[in-house]
Amino acid sequence: MRVPQQERPHWTAEQRERVEELVDEYRVALHDSLNDLTEEEARRQLVPSKTTLLGLVKHVTFVEGVWFDQAVTGRSYEEIGIAGTVDGSFRLREGDSISTVQAAYRDRWETSRENIAGLRSEEMVDGRGARPVWALQLQVLRELAQHAGHADIGFFTYEPAVLTQSDAFAFVARPDTLSRGACLRRGTRGTERRLAGLTKGAPIRRICVGRRVIRVRR
Repeated sequence: MRVPQQERPHWTAEQRERVEELVDEYRVALHDSLNDLTEEEARRQLVPSKTTLLGLVKHVTFVEGVWFDQAVTGRSYEEIGIAGTVDGSFRLREGDSISTVQAAYRDRWETSRENIAGLRSEEMVDGRGARPVWALQLQVLRELAQHAGHADIGFFTYEPAVLTQSDAFAFVARPDTLSRGACLRRGTRGTERRLAGLTKGAPIRRICVGRRVIRVRR
């Protein structure tokens, strides 16, 4: 059933604004995925492909350089200051640290904003072949969302913290006090039900807090 024009939600007229909000949310999620990690943890290999959390943030810096710089300006990878290949964008250098990689990503997303700020969504750019600006935004959104998911999974390669029963009940009152990667220990099943909103006897595998998935230790 089609919605009459006069009844269509207001947000349909603000599509670009919503896409930009989502891009910013994933930028922050990826940037902050390195917070509270040691340098060793940030460099730890997560999967056989040698992906690391630090490398993921370096890679999305590359992604934004490709789609929000080269695709708009036509500049070369060397001029932009990014790796020459996708594989190279994950590679860590000896001088890379959490602070330097986060700072480079913040600089890159500010440049991204500047490069497309004056362009209409339907406007065509041809730095990497002719494409409308909205296509670049959706490409970056897709990649950031994908890699934010990878970063979330990466957190669970680390030994999670364990909540005591009193801590768990405190979390019911103040969810922001639960650190990422925390889990509930055996013996707090009643609390687990309250946190997860489950009925008695339901299987408990995880607790979702916003975009975060908190593991439950059985």
